[in-house]
Amino acid sequence: MVRPLLRFVSYRNYFTLTVENLAQLSVAQIQQLEKFASDRRARLDFNTARMRIAKRITFHDINQLLALSGIKADTIESEIKRKKEKSTVDPIIGFGKHRGMHYSEIPVEYLLWLKKNYQGHERAALDHELMNRSL
Repeated sequence: MVRPLLRFVSYRNYFTLTVENLAQLSVAQIQQLEKFASDRRARLDFNTARMRIAKRITFHDINQLLALSGIKADTIESEIKRKKEKSTVDPIIGFGKHRGMHYSEIPVEYLLWLKKNYQGHERAALDHELMNRSL
């Protein structure tokens, strides 16, 4: 029998478990995972094969929790990039029609227009993005 393969990702106030091999599991195994999610006021989303559980927990703790629940599964821990890190490397534009977007998300045409027409306080961030894109 195939064991569930669960990918664990920890966020600030919750964690997710993605069932990597959901299609290969038996009905009993899926029901066991659904019960695990339900006991934690969550649900197993069959479209994404993921459960999002509102609790901060470590990878070690999830393995113990699965064992206590009687679930025999293989687990993988995945790291995520924190949004805070991205915002320090990629600042957010504070003006114009693309306000609130990261500089890396701004269309090239708008960057080229800003290059010619903008001399405000965010010019250093603009120049940095122009350099990153070789414009």
